Amino acid sequence: MRQYMKFASIGIVAWLATGVANAAEIKVIASVGVRAVLTDLAPAFERASGHKLSIVYGTAVPLKRQIDSGETFDVVVLVPTMLDDLVKQTRVLAGTSTDVAKVGVGIAVRKSEPKPDISSADTFRKTMLAAKSVTYTKESQTSAVLMPVMDRLGIVGEMTPKTILETSSLATAQDVANGKA
Repeated sequence: MRQYMKFASIGIVAWLATGVANAAEIKVIASVGVRAVLTDLAPAFERASGHKLSIVYGTAVPLKRQIDSGETFDVVVLVPTMLDDLVKQTRVLAGTSTDVAKVGVGIAVRKSEPKPDISSADTFRKTMLAAKSVTYTKESQTSAVLMPVMDRLGIVGEMTPKTILETSSLATAQDVANGKA
């Protein structure tokens, strides 16, 4: 059983320092959403603890698939639904989760386009249905959040034909910038 956190921020240094004892190397599996924070905090943690962090970054869905296939870790930083599943699988110890940051999912449009109304579930639904096309990174935190939302709104069938799934957030941003989505 391993300890895990939902998202990382400054609190990770103190948590890691007390949560993992006698480890020369601590393997961290983390979604790319926390890369900047961990990159800043890792050197300070290593100096203070004497431990070395070995951090593997990726998008949420492939990381979860790696863990499901037997990848080992000491700390995992993923979206809450994925972590809840890891608890159910007994891959992580229940009750060891710590929320230390929240990462939002937003909508981006070209600078020349009007800002969409997403102030309620109903207006979000209408905005999504009115879009000519939408794009997001297929195996990412966004897809892990957006797909269940579209399912609850009952619009998956209508959105599927006008959805462009990309393999990187850079490609997704390019689709928006170029007017493709």
